[in-house]
Amino acid sequence: MKPRRLFAISLAALAATSAALAAGAPAAAPAPATSPKFDPQVVLNDMDRTLDPCQDFYKYACGGWFKHATLPGDQVVWGRGFSEIDQRNRENVRAVLEAAAAHPTTPDQAKLGAYYGSCMDEAAIEKRGAEPIKDLLALVDGVKDAKTLMAVAGKLATQGADSLFSGEVAADFKNPDISILHMFQGGLGLPDRDYYLADDPRMADLRGKYVAHVAKMLELAGEKAADAKADADRVM
Repeated sequence: MKPRRLFAISLAALAATSAALAAGAPAAAPAPATSPKFDPQVVLNDMDRTLDPCQDFYKYACGGWFKHATLPGDQVVWGRGFSEIDQRNRENVRAVLEAAAAHPTTPDQAKLGAYYGSCMDEAAIEKRGAEPIKDLLALVDGVKDAKTLMAVAGKLATQGADSLFSGEVAADFKNPDISILHMFQGGLGLPDRDYYLADDPRMADLRGKYVAHVAKMLELAGEKAADAKADADRVM
């Protein structure tokens, strides 16, 4: 397989798989979450008033929460306040989208519902396989030199595939009165360089699992198992 084509397949497949793993529709739409009424006792339970706030105010304020809070099975980080607020917001957004898909009452709701419904139609997604990205694969196969590489990278970016760089507009760190374009590395399947180069056992284990994952994605894209394994090693 051509390296360029391999890159595009693995990138698109990884993105699609991440989206699929993050999704998962229930049998019925959840009711929109509501903000609970303020209960002073909840705040007191989240504190550890046995501690001296002048010595460790953070544990004084949150020590009780640490004792009774549990990490959800689908999360790697869970914090008092923002994590719970973010979860409630996601539940609200999901309820709005599922209502728009089931019973749209305006043209805009119909658009939202159709888009969300197409993303959640796993049967149709599985049936089409890699066919929707054939044009992108052909585009990548057309790369011949640095100039065409940059042109294709730009086109892929418009499709949500950050092959070389990613970017976002946000406040300037040195002047928050203006917004500027921030550029970041793109195209890596693992978070940063340590995942690729660190020698500790945990990173080595993650690299092995990552290669197995890429190989599986390539198999789903149509490669034979032996070829998928060899190409996954090349991706790594």
